[in-house]
Amino acid sequence: MTAPTIALTTAEAEAIARANAALNWIGADTFPWPAQGSGDIRLHADILRDSLRDYADLTASRIHPATLFPDLDRHQDDAMGVALDRVTQDITDWTGALAGLASAAEEAARAREEGRAS
Repeated sequence: MTAPTIALTTAEAEAIARANAALNWIGADTFPWPAQGSGDIRLHADILRDSLRDYADLTASRIHPATLFPDLDRHQDDAMGVALDRVTQDITDWTGALAGLASAAEEAARAREEGRAS
C-alpha cells in the first residue's frame, strides 16, 4: 500500500512552477550558454533539481522530514510542514539565483551580438 501524496499549497505550486520555468529556460535550444560561467549555471540547476526531488520525495512520503533535516524529530507533529517550508524556501532561493545567472548570460550574449553588429 502506498502512502497518500500531500497536496501542494499555492505558494509551493508557484515556487515549483517558477523553478521548472527557470530550468526550461536554460534547457531551451535558444539559451546562450556562456563560455565562462556555465559551470555556475549548471551547478545551480543541479541543486535546484535536487531540491525539487526532495520536495517530491517528501510529498509522496518516500522520505521522512528528519532524513533531510536531522534537527526535526521523527515524532514531531509539525515535522512535515517545517520540512516542506524549508524545501520550498530552498527552491525559491535557488530559482532566484539561477534566474539571475541566466539573465546575466542572456545580457552578455546580447551585448556580444550588438558589438558584432556595430
